[in-house]
Amino acid sequence: LVHNPICPLRPLLHGTHDLAHLVHLLVGPLRELAHVPDHLMTVVNESLQLRLHLLCRERQNDPGTADAYDRAVVSARPEQVALARWTRSRCYARLMPPRAIAMRDDLIAVLAADPNWPEANGQLGAYEHAIGDYDSAILHLEREVSESADQNTPTDIESHFLLAEIYTEHRPDVAKALYHATACQQSAAKQVSVRELVKRVDQALDREHGTTKTGG
Repeated sequence: LVHNPICPLRPLLHGTHDLAHLVHLLVGPLRELAHVPDHLMTVVNESLQLRLHLLCRERQNDPGTADAYDRAVVSARPEQVALARWTRSRCYARLMPPRAIAMRDDLIAVLAADPNWPEANGQLGAYEHAIGDYDSAILHLEREVSESADQNTPTDIESHFLLAEIYTEHRPDVAKALYHATACQQSAAKQVSVRELVKRVDQALDREHGTTKTGG
């Protein structure tokens, strides 16, 4: 199986028989067998994506890792393309240097398939914030924190933080800035950057009310 010419990860396998077997199941003859249960193929696809994710984290600086993701996306079944592109977008983000434009394109495609894909809005909003597209960032970051079932994920905390920063510095709205600063402070109170942001929001609130605080 390691030498299977249709395997999209063949250059990276280096004798890893279990990963080769997963790839073979994904793109090989098993897919064509009518009696193979759909849930088995789902497990195979999800397992492959997990292994790809772990492989990417281990080999962040290896461009071949991203190339393997490219081949995996091409090989994915239609219902698995969004998942493949999501995991590839995370790979692009971790490369040094990151492939930011390619990451953005994958995130846009993922959200086209599912507008509430977990963490995708937050990741795209963070990219838009980084390039100064604050209006688009607000759209995606607000969707991230409003649709997320768990407000304590790193992506949600970062989304609250970026929204508070945008509403403080770029699109002034003290009430919204205070809301998002409070949300991220509750989840990450020990982070210096969060404390500094909350202080800036307090200062903006003072200016809006025409008062000056003293101390702390």
